[in-house]
Amino acid sequence: GHLLAESLTRAGFALRHWARSRGPLWEEAAQRHCVDIAIVAVRDEAIGQAAHFLVDHAAAGERTVLLHCAGALPPQAVFGELAGRIKGYGVLHPLRSFVEGAVGGDEPPANARPGSGPLGGTVMAVGGDDVGLATAQMLCEALGGVPLAVSPEQQAAYHAAAVMAAGHVAALIEVAVHVLTRVGLHRPEAERALAALTRSVTRNIDQVGLPAALTGPFARGDVATVARHLQALGAMSAEAEAVYRGLS
Repeated sequence: GHLLAESLTRAGFALRHWARSRGPLWEEAAQRHCVDIAIVAVRDEAIGQAAHFLVDHAAAGERTVLLHCAGALPPQAVFGELAGRIKGYGVLHPLRSFVEGAVGGDEPPANARPGSGPLGGTVMAVGGDDVGLATAQMLCEALGGVPLAVSPEQQAAYHAAAVMAAGHVAALIEVAVHVLTRVGLHRPEAERALAALTRSVTRNIDQVGLPAALTGPFARGDVATVARHLQALGAMSAEAEAVYRGLS
């Protein structure tokens, strides 16, 4: 949630960023008051518990809209029990990959407006009840994002598409790194080389779209090269051969 917090601050929102590791939610002598919007940016399985904690400790209440950032979870599934105690609930899920320790520096999307911040141009899934959806859309637009209204029935498919293009790509690169280390590259070199190759692919997709960005033996129907690939991988790694064959 750090990049989201930074982006909201840059967009002009007054923000209180809290985590359990920072100690008590309130100091003993502090005057307690509910916020207008509470974004619960925690692991999926902890969202419901965190939301109840905020309400039970008077950080969220009847004036508060609760939002979470989990792409696969319909907001009613985790916030529904609190419906009578809060103003509304929803989801705000940036279609971006966030990893602790990774440093930003991606080129902003072509549709990002100037000065919109690190999330400018990012598609964000939004949903929820009427108040929650409107709040999520407002925040998305304030961050320079592109809102995509997703119903509870659509959310799993939306998130599956995101996983295929992010987590599955990283897993596929892990297999390719293993192959390159077997032919002589050190692992850090292999990771850097394949990261650069992958960036060139995504840049091509961004610039010319699909299927024009497809390259390699599959794109040109080169059956002989594919056969040689399978033979070489089969002699080196059954896992790599199975992955390659599954994608053929």
